[in-house]
Amino acid sequence: MKDAAKKIGIIVIAVVIAAGAVMFWHRKKTESLRQELKAAQEAELAMQEAIDGLAEEYGIEIREKSDIGKAISGLKDKFDKWFQRDNYILDAREISSKIAEISELATIEYQYNNVGLHFYKGDKLPGTELVIPYTGTTVAISMDGTVKAGIDLSEVRIECDHEKKCVTVRMPEAKILSNELNEESLKVCIDDQSIFNRLSQEQHNELRRQIKDKGVESAKKSDILKLSGERAKQVIRELIDSIQKGKGDYEVVFKAA
Repeated sequence: MKDAAKKIGIIVIAVVIAAGAVMFWHRKKTESLRQELKAAQEAELAMQEAIDGLAEEYGIEIREKSDIGKAISGLKDKFDKWFQRDNYILDAREISSKIAEISELATIEYQYNNVGLHFYKGDKLPGTELVIPYTGTTVAISMDGTVKAGIDLSEVRIECDHEKKCVTVRMPEAKILSNELNEESLKVCIDDQSIFNRLSQEQHNELRRQIKDKGVESAKKSDILKLSGERAKQVIRELIDSIQKGKGDYEVVFKAA
């Protein structure tokens, strides 16, 4: 009996010790988990505050926790773009090749309608100032025309300063690029030709030259050259901005060629 009671006592003591050990381990484990959870919560809170600060600074809206990933992605995109801008190199050859494709966009048109006149009083009697009747000829025609003014873009030169982030565009002065008549618009205003002095082909051509010369003269008075130069600058600036959009921030400077 005594031995049995002794064994039972030992077992009870062992169970008590084991239970105490388990409780101690559980308490330590619980405390450790509590500390880890607290550290994780503090880290999450710190990260949330950092993300909120960056999101506010760069205009990224976060409404839910699920937006955090989007915010991080947005910040990464912004960083990538900044990195690209800092390291972006604008290619002068690319600009030159693009400029060759926009020549028509860089011109300004001026429409006109003018009259060309041929007047010949008539043949004179030999040795006198008397005009022989019915030998005079008068012809007047009107025509529409179009003057185009602009920069000869084949003469534009591009220089890129990558350290200063500057593009220098060297341009010649604007000039008249073309002057065309609309043959379908021809109207005969006066046609009083003598059978003895009918207009030759050269005289017909002279009437057209008169009309075209007047067209250029009136176009220049309209400041078309100044306007076409400004238009060319605008088109080239927009072209360069479109090439470097989102990648670089080169300044565009225009200088005379």
